[in-house]
Amino acid sequence: MKVLWISHFLPYPPKGGVLQRGYYLIKELSKYAEVDLLAFNQPRLLDPLLPHEPNPKAVAIDALNEFVCVRGVVDVPLSEVSHGNMLIALKSLVSRYPYNINWLISPEFKASLISLLEQEHYDVVHFDTIGLAYYLPEVKRLCPDARISLGHHNVESHMLLRRAKLQSNILKKFYFLQEGIRLGRYERAICPKFDLNITCSDLDSDRLRELGDVGRVETIENGVDIDYFVPSESTRDPKKLIFIGTMNWYPNVDAMRFFVSDVWPLLTRELPDLTLDIIGAAPPEEIRNYAREDSRIRVLGFVDDIRPYMSQAGIYVCPIRDGGGTKLKVLDAFSSGIPMVAHPIACEGIAVEDGRDVVLASTPDEFMNGIKLLVDGADMRHSISAAARRLVETRYSFASIGKRLYMEFDALMPEAQSGDQQCVG
Repeated sequence: MKVLWISHFLPYPPKGGVLQRGYYLIKELSKYAEVDLLAFNQPRLLDPLLPHEPNPKAVAIDALNEFVCVRGVVDVPLSEVSHGNMLIALKSLVSRYPYNINWLISPEFKASLISLLEQEHYDVVHFDTIGLAYYLPEVKRLCPDARISLGHHNVESHMLLRRAKLQSNILKKFYFLQEGIRLGRYERAICPKFDLNITCSDLDSDRLRELGDVGRVETIENGVDIDYFVPSESTRDPKKLIFIGTMNWYPNVDAMRFFVSDVWPLLTRELPDLTLDIIGAAPPEEIRNYAREDSRIRVLGFVDDIRPYMSQAGIYVCPIRDGGGTKLKVLDAFSSGIPMVAHPIACEGIAVEDGRDVVLASTPDEFMNGIKLLVDGADMRHSISAAARRLVETRYSFASIGKRLYMEFDALMPEAQSGDQQCVG
């Protein structure tokens, strides 16, 4: 089977969230199929993760070429323009398409795709986000026999409507609301044109189906490299809390804003010797100020290997109240054996049971009580961490998830033929 994977980012390095999913899915898929990659580059996503490399894009391409063939990379439109995202957002108010489509419209990318499809035949073409569906007509025209799939890292319209509901700024609330409504219409119209829609969880599959007749929908869950994230052999300090997440992603910023402002004062009144590590690339000044104002809080920014920090932490806090999809940071923590206190939204799409795999909390008091329960209860910490590790071993290993993805593609094209191709990178 020959697969073209069209991506809105370069899936490297696999340092959390969407990067992990993209990297491991195509890596595992490449064990069973020949995979070509055509991708946008998002410098603001990639560059902070390779801070010591003079050419992060070249490093990523070289790493990916070890198991797939990178056939082209184009920078996201307006990525280097000051306030480029704001310009696209304003344009989207009066244009045919909502923001999620407009930010990926690129004549250069379209030309690269057409050139590639004129040279190569593919059995399956996978679009890895709804925004890339803009390029569907080119694939239909130039590769009419290919089976076509669409990935949904989140149900984007649902995520926007949730964001509008939580937003207090009236102008932002209006913007997110109208974007969510328009994007929902687009999803209803475009999803049935694909042979397969892939979500990250059964919950998101249900949400997508609730939009109407969107065609075939299957769940390929998020996963974790259970051989990379392993339980620590050292003794954890139960009074050392940790949160990990890219800090230019609004749900992560909101989570830390809520935790430090509303939960932390309650906690430290009861447990004054607690500490908190906040780890993740590109923390804004608001987050950095937490460390300046309280010596018990460390804001470490990007770290190349999070495992040493995870091995020391006694409790992982995940107060994410927004966003969509399945949070890979939760699976990483489960695999590492760190007992977690999390908001229910942070665990959406993961088959957790409160009190067995995780302690769930929604309000500041619930977070305080859940954390105190784990700090004081060694047996409970051990029980939850062991159960969480068993959960990812049995259900969320990327090796098994990648094979399931291949089987879904294989079912679309049972007699897909492979061909020889030279990759020049």
